[in-house]
Amino acid sequence: MVFKSFTSPALKLSNYQWPTLVSWLATLALIVISIDGLKEWLRPDQPNAGHGFRFFIVLLLILFFAAVALWSERFARRLLSSDMATAHERLNLAMACGRSVGWDFDVKMQRNVWFGDLQTIFGVASDTCSGPAQDFYRYIHPGDRERASEALANARVERAPYAGEFRIVRTDGTVRWLSASGKFYYGKNGAPERMLGMAVDVTDKKHACEALIQSEEKFSKAFRESPMALTIIRLRDQVYLEVNETFERLTGWMREEVIGKSSVEIGFGVSPGERQELITRVSAEGRVRDLELRYRSKSGEERVGLGSAELMDVKGEKCLLSAIIDITDRKRAEEALRQAEAELKEAQQLAQLGSWQWDPKSLAVTWSKEL
Repeated sequence: MVFKSFTSPALKLSNYQWPTLVSWLATLALIVISIDGLKEWLRPDQPNAGHGFRFFIVLLLILFFAAVALWSERFARRLLSSDMATAHERLNLAMACGRSVGWDFDVKMQRNVWFGDLQTIFGVASDTCSGPAQDFYRYIHPGDRERASEALANARVERAPYAGEFRIVRTDGTVRWLSASGKFYYGKNGAPERMLGMAVDVTDKKHACEALIQSEEKFSKAFRESPMALTIIRLRDQVYLEVNETFERLTGWMREEVIGKSSVEIGFGVSPGERQELITRVSAEGRVRDLELRYRSKSGEERVGLGSAELMDVKGEKCLLSAIIDITDRKRAEEALRQAEAELKEAQQLAQLGSWQWDPKSLAVTWSKEL
């Protein structure tokens, strides 16, 4: 909903401007009446009685307009003071919600005035405080004092805006991060006179960034050292973005040979249908577990693996984090066992021999078909 004012812009006055206007008009009337009354008083052709009556009327008008002017001025000041107090409260509330503080540094007097959410940032139970400029450096972390001081000095000499991040130590020993920016103001002689600035508490942001960095480092380490062959593949074109050392050792392809290429280009997959099934299932379900796949090593040997994959986001791109556990030896052993069992069964049938086994613990007896 939009509200429109029908007041003419030329006639629109603020709450404390119209009493000032009244005061000016009363003062102007006071001056005019005083001059006119003085002229009447000095006219020699008027009788004494007329002089006295006119003087009394002029005096009453002077007192009336003086009172109006005085009342209007006081009323305007009261309104202005009220508006300033409201604006100050709004500013304090905004700075408290934003965990920020401001400063006004008098360069000549070397005194600094801080205002805003001092409780959160410095542990000071007040919304304003002032003191020598060096008092502020007591709050800066010892490891950041020199860097912050140099940045401030450079901004002063180069007449450039100041911007920097540093740690401060609260009165209770808690360490917090501030992101500060400010500007020097110079006099006619070119010397700096004052500096105004703002500082915002970015501790939570710093902690989140540090946690993200640690998480990425842990993931990177786990990725590199995993006993499974891990790859990160871009979903839209199946291009390899990253592979680990196990992948290199298992397939014979080095990282530099596969990054930027697709599995089709290097001939990694044996069956296009198996690869498409993996992509379709991951796109639909978000993840796939233990899907048996055939793949080809750099030497051309065909091997078998259990593949798992999961969707992930890398810089806005949908990617697949895939893992392969090689089960070629197990599959070969299983096939050899099946072959041996078939050969044993055929040999018993030809020789008309049977075999049996007895488990003394469970008292279970098994025997061959020929027996």
